Amino acid sequence: MSLTVAIPLAVTALIVGSLAFCAGVLALWLARRTARRVYPVSPQFAVLPHLGTGVMMFDAGGIITYANPAAERLLARPPGTLVGLAWADLANGAPPVADVLRTRAPVEGALVALRGALHGPGTLTWIRVSASPLNPASPNLMQRGDRVVCSLMDVTDLKAAEDALADGAEALRTVLDNAPVPILVLRRQGGDVLLANRPAQDIFAVAPERPPAGTVHWLDAYMDLETRRALLTSVLRHGSLHSQEVAVRPDGTTPQWMRVTAYPLSYFGIDAIMIAFADAREIRRLGRALAGAEDARARAEADLGQVAGAIHTHLGDPIRTAEGAIEGIRQRLDHAAPPEITDLIGRAQEAMRAADTRMNDLVDYAHIGLGLLRPTMVDLAEVLQEARRSLSMGIARHDAVLQVESHLPVLRADRAAIGRVLEQLIDNALKFHHPDRRPVVRLSAIQETALDGTAIWHLRVIDNGQGIPQRHFERVFGLFQRLHPDESHAGTGVGLAMCRRILTEHGGRIWIDSTEGEGTTVHVILPTSPADALPVPQGRLPVAQSA
Repeated sequence: MSLTVAIPLAVTALIVGSLAFCAGVLALWLARRTARRVYPVSPQFAVLPHLGTGVMMFDAGGIITYANPAAERLLARPPGTLVGLAWADLANGAPPVADVLRTRAPVEGALVALRGALHGPGTLTWIRVSASPLNPASPNLMQRGDRVVCSLMDVTDLKAAEDALADGAEALRTVLDNAPVPILVLRRQGGDVLLANRPAQDIFAVAPERPPAGTVHWLDAYMDLETRRALLTSVLRHGSLHSQEVAVRPDGTTPQWMRVTAYPLSYFGIDAIMIAFADAREIRRLGRALAGAEDARARAEADLGQVAGAIHTHLGDPIRTAEGAIEGIRQRLDHAAPPEITDLIGRAQEAMRAADTRMNDLVDYAHIGLGLLRPTMVDLAEVLQEARRSLSMGIARHDAVLQVESHLPVLRADRAAIGRVLEQLIDNALKFHHPDRRPVVRLSAIQETALDGTAIWHLRVIDNGQGIPQRHFERVFGLFQRLHPDESHAGTGVGLAMCRRILTEHGGRIWIDSTEGEGTTVHVILPTSPADALPVPQGRLPVAQSA
């Protein structure tokens, strides 16, 4: 082929190829533009980019044709990358858009879980979705140009709160179901049963899913009009009903006296009334049994006091007579007696003194329970100073340190008895000090709230002594119990038993914590006011309000 022919052909081919390339680029550009934004957003939607709620639009095939910035942030997508994607790929074929595409009916508040969206990879973002066709007048099958508008709202935190609320409701039902008394939760308006635990279902044959038939108010079936009106009036006007005995008809016919306690409450946003029932006859029976036991205890303590008095009268004089006789023998023998006789006389004198001390301790122990305590306003700081002076020789002998780490309260109590408790606890700390370190005794008092909501004083006496094995934590409070029977630690084994008895009579408690080789903490609980004191028989003295 000649050069004159080849050159025009080459030029022609180059021109044709260039035109084809340009046509392909143009087609590709048009295709991408069509895929990314098939249908432009109308001018009336110019406000959408500024909304805080996510908004997206879909075409008939479920392809996203518009997404405002809030939707892109919610789905954790860079700006402009949502358009052209299929909603089904994002939400795993979530029903809201699919239903609208199929039925042309709006969907409101559907809950959709998107994985790895706003709340990070591997997590679920819960979104509340509402969707609606933009042209509801079109035929059932969407026409080209029809779109679906969809609003998105992140409800992940709300979903978590709802789940926690559901868990709490289940936990509440579990607790109430295992309560030993019948408990009902009724709607304040209408009296519908919202919750009935198992004992209530057993007694009243009722449950939330099985309301009594033919009654306007649930209580109609079990209480007469006057009783029901009095109960509801007391709860609604006065806020509660405490241990009121009412006649209830569990089987609908036979009245049964029950003690009712009722409180208004908000039961997961519903105004409700909680009612607890107890068999009044059983409560009265237990009350009589308790009163009988208390009478028996009072008689036993009175007998113990009489026995202690008899011991003091009938044994005290012989013991003192024997002590005098032994002392007379010692003086007459003077230095002429052999050493073994002198040793026997010394042992006999020590034994008689120990017997006299134990007898007096027993008498004191018995008298504490006879209502002989005398209450006054007692400043524990002053009582502590008196105990310090009484123990001054022991403190000096052991070079001990006594630290007060907080303000000590003023209580209404028996001054001598409370002083005896403090002195005994500090004396024990000195007596059982660790041989390898200087004794340090720390005393503190803080006001706390007991499990029943009452205010209490919590005193702690902490030492760095020998400590007590855990198996002996309770034994040390027994009468005449000594962990060290050897004569290296003086005592009769009555001290801590006396402390417990004194504190019990004041409506308090005492216990110990200890680690062998490290020290012991003695805990003392005293109520802050007479109303908070533990129930005690007549003649017992509760602790009064602290100043």
